[in-house]
Amino acid sequence: MRTLHRPGTSNATCNCSNGAREGPGVRFALIVHHTDAGREWAYDRKSSIGKLDKALDTAQAEGWTIVDMKNDWKRVFSFEGR
Repeated sequence: MRTLHRPGTSNATCNCSNGAREGPGVRFALIVHHTDAGREWAYDRKSSIGKLDKALDTAQAEGWTIVDMKNDWKRVFSFEGR
């Protein structure tokens, strides 16, 4: 069985997305950019709780999909209002 999709959220999970992109056929690599400190967490290049610099650079260079939690998601958790 081959991996078609494996999302990443930090530098630590970037290698998972790399693995999902290897091999023949259609693949999908995704980085969830945690930018919403009000609803969840926000971490980026200079964060003290998680780093997203190398993974973000790789995603941009390789054409991966990058989801921005604050700007792209109306809801982060199911209990949030619709």
